[in-house]
Amino acid sequence: MKKILTVVKYNFIIIYYMNNNKIKIGLLHAPPLIYKDIMNNNTGYEHAILKEFIKEHNIDAELIYLKRKKGEIKTYNDYVDDVVKGKYDIIIGNITQNVERNEKINFSRPLFFDITSIFYEKPSSLSSNFYVNIFISIIQFLIVALLFGVFIAYIHNITSPKKTPFIESFSSVMSVLLGGTRSALVEKKLSGSWIYIFSRIAIIFIAALFTLQLSAIITSERLADITKDLPFGKYDDLQNKHILVFKNTSDSDTLKSLQDKYNLKITELDENYDPETISKYYEKFKKEYNIDGFFMSSEIFTYYNNSLYNKGAIIFRKSVGGAAFNKKHTKLLEQFNETLFKLRKKNYIFENCQTYFKDPRNVCLQ
Repeated sequence: MKKILTVVKYNFIIIYYMNNNKIKIGLLHAPPLIYKDIMNNNTGYEHAILKEFIKEHNIDAELIYLKRKKGEIKTYNDYVDDVVKGKYDIIIGNITQNVERNEKINFSRPLFFDITSIFYEKPSSLSSNFYVNIFISIIQFLIVALLFGVFIAYIHNITSPKKTPFIESFSSVMSVLLGGTRSALVEKKLSGSWIYIFSRIAIIFIAALFTLQLSAIITSERLADITKDLPFGKYDDLQNKHILVFKNTSDSDTLKSLQDKYNLKITELDENYDPETISKYYEKFKKEYNIDGFFMSSEIFTYYNNSLYNKGAIIFRKSVGGAAFNKKHTKLLEQFNETLFKLRKKNYIFENCQTYFKDPRNVCLQ
């Protein structure tokens, strides 16, 4: 009887120990990395990877969904400090690496790229000047091609052993310059003096090269016309702009570091870090408050239907993110990275990324 009681007591101690040593994992609300679906279930790109880790290593985990309440002042760095203090063993959900955080916690192998950008409303249509410039470019091309054609036709005419009318030489040259597939310049069999043969080949080569070069110049000029007036192509475009950003985030800190230099006006949104929230606010108040754009992580915004918005060319911050572990959990970190390695070998990471992102190539690290 005493032996049975001892065994029962021992088993109770083990069960009690296990229940009080669940791995507490904080899930930071950051769609589409971590979020709730319509059935209020946890889901997302990083959540799917976390599930595989828990399943493979039979982790006794307590998942704690973390969504900042309106008016609550809590930053990502505060959540990192919670891991340091032992409130959570792991946190996951758009946690990016930097020097300060690497000193406090251990990061898993990277799960995603983090590129911060300014988004703004797409112009409804191209300006009339764009079409005028295209017409001018066509006229310029034809004039230059005509003058060059006369010069090449003259050379062709005087080097030809036959008494070819100048108009025929000119027609043949212009056919090559304008991309014609058949021309009197190209014969099935070249005959005559070596000067004539060489000049014929040289004319064809120079004419084709000229056409390609001129077309490339005109195309690049028109592309420049399209992009030169777009906002946020370079840092100087920030001058006197009004930008919307989430409060108490590294995004806000980044903009504030540029505020004095470019005379930026910054409006901070005291809401959860969510692309739908910030884009709706931008649409509602952009005219009333003259808001030029909003600022957030590109990889978060790409999952949202952003067909109405352009992304500025300025890259403010480029880093990688992953799961963050308390430094005492080195074994757990090794197991997580082991799972990650196996998932990458099976191409699971990229396939999972395609589920949540429209363009996984610029977001997920396969």
